[in-house]
Amino acid sequence: MAEAVEAYTTTGHDMPGAIAASALNCTIGGGVYVKAKGDPQVTPTTTFTVVVGVSGGGKSMVGKLLLEAIEVEQQRLQEEFRKSTLPVMRARLMEIEDELKRLEREGSRPRKGQADDPDARRNRRTELLGLKDQLEFALDCPQMISEDLTVQVLVRILNANKSRLILLSTDARETINNIMGRYNNGKPDDSLLLKAFSGESYNFSRRGQGKLIETLNVQKMAVSSLLMLQPDIAEEMVESEGLQGSGYLQRTLFAWTDNHPGRATLSKPIPGEVKEAYDQLITTLLRTYYWSDPRVHFTLSTEADEAIKAYKLAKQIAGGDGSHPMWTFQTRDAELVIRISAGLHAGLHEDKSHEVEISLETVQAAMQIMDWYSRFRMMIADKMADKSGDKVMTKLRDLATLFPNGFSCREAQRKRIAGMHKGKDAVQAILDQKVKDGVLQPTEDDPPRYKFALR
Repeated sequence: MAEAVEAYTTTGHDMPGAIAASALNCTIGGGVYVKAKGDPQVTPTTTFTVVVGVSGGGKSMVGKLLLEAIEVEQQRLQEEFRKSTLPVMRARLMEIEDELKRLEREGSRPRKGQADDPDARRNRRTELLGLKDQLEFALDCPQMISEDLTVQVLVRILNANKSRLILLSTDARETINNIMGRYNNGKPDDSLLLKAFSGESYNFSRRGQGKLIETLNVQKMAVSSLLMLQPDIAEEMVESEGLQGSGYLQRTLFAWTDNHPGRATLSKPIPGEVKEAYDQLITTLLRTYYWSDPRVHFTLSTEADEAIKAYKLAKQIAGGDGSHPMWTFQTRDAELVIRISAGLHAGLHEDKSHEVEISLETVQAAMQIMDWYSRFRMMIADKMADKSGDKVMTKLRDLATLFPNGFSCREAQRKRIAGMHKGKDAVQAILDQKVKDGVLQPTEDDPPRYKFALR
């Protein structure tokens, strides 16, 4: 399906691939954990993904094609609720109100010849008020998707929907502004998301109507996030000292996509059977796993578990003495591989995924995907480590952001990485040195293009 969307939108493969992979985790994130045999420790399957693309580059079109089935499933749930469940609940509320009024009348004017029993009346009133509160709490339509990110709104949605939610937006500028603290005096407002990433609970208290303290305790939250952004707001995110320090960036999979659409004449229609099969897969996973209660487990095979342990050890060694900020990202890499592998596993085995072990091959595929994301994570970590005077590295990272599939010497010269009046030879000398230092990696093109090396 991702390949078909690429052929239809002519936007390149990065964007459809990243969105499709993230969509799989969105469908299972609410109701699935991953565990190894004999290990009580479990890993949630939600992921935070940010897909970056230029304005007019096709984010909305690609997102609509790959996420439509999630929207449709939410619409189905809400329509079914409004038609079947809501009228019954409202009718029951009316019956409760009528009985409460009758009890009140009986208390003030007992029936002639009938003994008054205030204790029984009080007990019945207490029971009815409890039922009323439960029904009024359940009057909200079921909701899987939201773009709003204020804590007050999110807590209420989570509390009414089994502690589950998908943050989904093809233009997430407002959502990200909220994360960066628009309503929190400029300080990052990401504490709820950080707890949700780990499947923790969240206690929320505020003064409500009548100056009463309203308290909500949301248990074992599960929030998946797939946000699409333009480069300028993505740069604001990665440069935010608050988000760098909180750990939000380290938990997030960033993908800068080279999504400049080709000519419309190159577009190829999406085969109907491919779209139908993909939408059916997404719908099946949502209905099987998203609302699953109790949550189910995907189990790692012995070989897959050993591979992840080796991967984790390699990342710890790569982190060295911890002097470079990349180590704060690498400590999360093995956990993210487990989460990605759960999404791939669900794509392969659909509603039987909990009956089949996650294979070594699936985990290895997840590692390849993680290595792809790690190039962008290294760019962010290097930006965190930059000294103000290192203008060359800053410009090189800007180039890598503009050209995720590699930039040329000519493009580096236009960026003036060697200074205002230096020519091609001076620029090439800088690029060659950065390759020697292990910072850049040349492609096999002739002439070569340059990417940041995975290290």
